[in-house]
Amino acid sequence: HTGQKFRSFIDNELRKMNLKLKVSSITTDGGSDIKSATLGTTFGMRLSCAAHNLNLVVKNALWLFNKTKSKK
Repeated sequence: HTGQKFRSFIDNELRKMNLKLKVSSITTDGGSDIKSATLGTTFGMRLSCAAHNLNLVVKNALWLFNKTKSKK
């Protein structure tokens, strides 16, 4: 139900700014709540944020490096 709240919020904000019919895509993180909020909506295609994904990759790589380093 968090996805429904997100969807309502995004929809209302786009209406307030008179952008509802001008949006062709929406960029988000990969969270399940925002994915469900944008699934099957008029927001257009959902794109995953490349910067957010890169940040997750780097954080995971650093975690693996630190984990390996601490075992020595």
